[in-house]
Amino acid sequence: MKCVSCGVVPMRVIVLAGGYATRLWPLTLSKPKPLLPLAGRPIIDYIMNELSELSCKEIIISTNRAFAPHFRRWLSEDMKKTSIKERIRLFIEDTTSEEEKLGTIAALERVMEYFGKDHYLIIAGDNVFSYRLLDFYKAYDMKNPLIAVYDIVDKSLVPMYSQVVTDESGRIIEFEEKPKTPKTTLIATACYAFPPDTLDLIKEYLSLGLKRDSPGFFIQWLYRRRPVYTYMFKGYWFDIGAPRTYLEANEALLKKTFISENADVSESVEIIDPVYIDDNVFIKGKAKIGPYTYIGPESIIEESEISKSIVMRGSEIACSRIFNSIVGERVVLRSVSIKDSVIGDYVKVYGLKE
Repeated sequence: MKCVSCGVVPMRVIVLAGGYATRLWPLTLSKPKPLLPLAGRPIIDYIMNELSELSCKEIIISTNRAFAPHFRRWLSEDMKKTSIKERIRLFIEDTTSEEEKLGTIAALERVMEYFGKDHYLIIAGDNVFSYRLLDFYKAYDMKNPLIAVYDIVDKSLVPMYSQVVTDESGRIIEFEEKPKTPKTTLIATACYAFPPDTLDLIKEYLSLGLKRDSPGFFIQWLYRRRPVYTYMFKGYWFDIGAPRTYLEANEALLKKTFISENADVSESVEIIDPVYIDDNVFIKGKAKIGPYTYIGPESIIEESEISKSIVMRGSEIACSRIFNSIVGERVVLRSVSIKDSVIGDYVKVYGLKE
């Protein structure tokens, strides 16, 4: 049966959320990257918002045993009033560390095997983008794999991703994971639509002993065996894999100022738009907040300047300057100046008093 509004058969969705995000340590040592705050919401919520427009059978969050409790809490709290909660399923691989992980392609095989052959929409839980998933969904012809691709413009960045060359119809004619000498600035993003026979192809790929970690290696193998097409989009796209892209994504999504009605911001505080000040935040004294700054719930800021930064839940900052940095949960900073830094959860730093 086809979805009348979409014109395609309802698919199963797999959201990849099982990585240990080592490049974002220490922030992701104890929490999954898709649940990090981004402009006032968990990263994964932006994907869920897009998926709410689709007629999908199930939304499968593929994660690991270490992060499963975090996703259960997210489901019971953040998703409880959403229209898609009843369609969300957790699939938990039995790993608890980077050393034990299966690899993305092997994890996909297990999920597909468990839920059965079907049309699958697969998306990374740490990607943020400006296109509508519904448009990508409609572009899928139900026969051939489809990949979302993006012109990253800067050729020096291409070796971090998968290079894509297409013909006039959008069919992939060259694909290389992390090329040393890029030919183009068109790259693959972590959004795929796969037909039912893909499970057999993944099994064949894995049986050859090929690389299991990045889906790009599978696509590099796949396009030589069957047609693989592309969906090109414009706007913004962020693969939140490192502090730099995390802060860039926060800046892109913070379009206007929001101050919670439950926040207490003194009149002496200078706000430089845009900022997001969450629930039960207390800011006092001659503080300056913004631009492009997120202050997480229950944080206390006093006599401090914070700009182009992310401050997570329950942190206390006094008499300090924070620029282009990420401050974890329950951090205490006193009389310090921090730039281009990442401060892990529960860290306490006391500088020299002015």
